[in-house]
Amino acid sequence: HNTVLVGHNSKIFDVPISITALEKNGLLKNFMTSVKGFIDTLPLFKECIPNQPSYSQPKIYNTLFGELYSAHDSMEDVVALRRLFEKISPSLVLKSKFSGTYESVMQLYQHRNCTKGLLTTLRPLTNSKSITNCMATKIASSGLGLSHLKLAHKRDRQQGIENLFTELCGHPSKARVTKSKKIIQAISTYL
Repeated sequence: HNTVLVGHNSKIFDVPISITALEKNGLLKNFMTSVKGFIDTLPLFKECIPNQPSYSQPKIYNTLFGELYSAHDSMEDVVALRRLFEKISPSLVLKSKFSGTYESVMQLYQHRNCTKGLLTTLRPLTNSKSITNCMATKIASSGLGLSHLKLAHKRDRQQGIENLFTELCGHPSKARVTKSKKIIQAISTYL
């Protein structure tokens, strides 16, 4: 119950893939009671071995050991990462700094899935060139879909969209989506 998995770029790559596979096979709940969390060695190596031209696992391995290994062979990658982790021997503070729980990753995973769903609703806006794909992603990531925009616009036209987008979230001066009048007007014109 105190298992911690270590992986290179695992927060972005391995953990989400693992969660998807475990969820598809009905094993996620059982897994999450067995594994306490994970440590991502990519940011850990960046802090422990600064100023490297590349932080790919094979390059870091070559830098520290002066030798190559069969990268992208799963067993070779695991053995190499174990050697790297033991060689660097990070303190508990560093391990904690670059670790995460599966619960925190599950929240991120669920947010990404929600964002994907909302993003598909915004396709009419991107297809009409009213907004860019990047802006659509930002809107969806804030928890808004086309139905939300339509409702805000129905209630108070362009001002409704502006109120929704400029709502302060988290940081006192950070807008939920954007303060750009041009983007707000483009969406309002589309609607």
